[in-house]
Amino acid sequence: MNTLSNRERDILKIIGRRSVGLSLIANELFRRVDKPPFDPEITVNNSIKRIIKKCKHYKMNWTLEITKVNGKSVIKKVLL
Repeated sequence: MNTLSNRERDILKIIGRRSVGLSLIANELFRRVDKPPFDPEITVNNSIKRIIKKCKHYKMNWTLEITKVNGKSVIKKVLL
């Protein structure tokens, strides 16, 4: 998985095999950062979209799926 950045790998570690909300990922990822981004959820959302594009480009056997539950984005890892 050398194609993924450190932030993308950290996001995948947080997600694991469960469904996780976007805000939970952002809180966990930037919990110990002195200066978090202005809007951490947008940063995480963009990273998730990059992961999905890399999965398609490199034809990996898994991807991330974004669904809406009660108006909130929920991300989960899906095997193809």
